[in-house]
Amino acid sequence: MAADNAFAAMLLDLWERVTRAGGAVGFSPSANRADIAGQVAETIQAVKGGRRRAVALTAGRSLMGFAALEPGRGQASHLGSIDVVLVDPVAQGRGSGTRLIGELVDIAAESGIVRLELVIPADDRLTKFFAGAGFREWARRPAGRLLDGTFQDDLLWCRLLGGPVSKGR
Repeated sequence: MAADNAFAAMLLDLWERVTRAGGAVGFSPSANRADIAGQVAETIQAVKGGRRRAVALTAGRSLMGFAALEPGRGQASHLGSIDVVLVDPVAQGRGSGTRLIGELVDIAAESGIVRLELVIPADDRLTKFFAGAGFREWARRPAGRLLDGTFQDDLLWCRLLGGPVSKGR
């Protein structure tokens, strides 16, 4: 139990550092720590309950990265949605995000997921990163998020991992 609490505290600290640095992780840079803590608790419960799969990167005793995906269910069991990718601002640009995404792709493929999806804001840095990781934009949701009083478009991206070929319509 103490290890669970220690990990939750490290994840909260990481999520807050990424948020304060302006990362697209669900909160504005001025977000209340308690709001971030609520999301951390929800994420940990979902992982513990088997509803999400997650990977973490550590350096010594520090949590430097975390990412999670939610597998689809029922008729959508071939889909997976990447919920969050967190890389400590001091570790960005060193391949940490690429390692996290690579591990999620492996987990997804091993789980029978054939398409990974994610939603990101319209941001050049993020689009270059995810394009480099094999994802492609497939839809845009105008004014999909409200950040500090300003609407921003959401970009829906996907990466095909294999599996049955769609016959389309």
